[in-house]
Amino acid sequence: MEKKPAHIELCTQIVSLLQSALNQVVRIVKQTIVRTYFEIGRLTVEKEQKGVERVEYGTELLKALSKALTKELGQGFSVTNLRQMRSFYLAYQKHQTVSADSEKAIQQTRSDEFKTAEKTTPDFILSWLNYLKLMRFEDESKGIFIKLI
Repeated sequence: MEKKPAHIELCTQIVSLLQSALNQVVRIVKQTIVRTYFEIGRLTVEKEQKGVERVEYGTELLKALSKALTKELGQGFSVTNLRQMRSFYLAYQKHQTVSADSEKAIQQTRSDEFKTAEKTTPDFILSWLNYLKLMRFEDESKGIFIKLI
């Protein structure tokens, strides 16, 4: 059996290392996106009458928010997308009681807000698209279940 030159073996190891690092970065970016969408959902729910939504107010809020975010950040913040982020939060939130001390900790500067949210946000291992599919499946299952009753 012929032995590969040392530089070829080294090149293979380096390529493998870089591909592994790239995969890890992509996974972290996807998880961060999902966590961010969860937090956007949380913020919109909290703004809507402290979680009790009036349909007219919620719709107008999402329209105004969509317009402002699209102007500021570009595409990706349609009313539909914001509604999905809101639904995502409602579907996956953890019911926790918040103490007065932790309530103060949550209301910090904008840069600290995400760090605080990371500590209380569930770990999401799937991509955003997968969560959208799961939510759609859960909605369809509820509909099927209601029809069976």
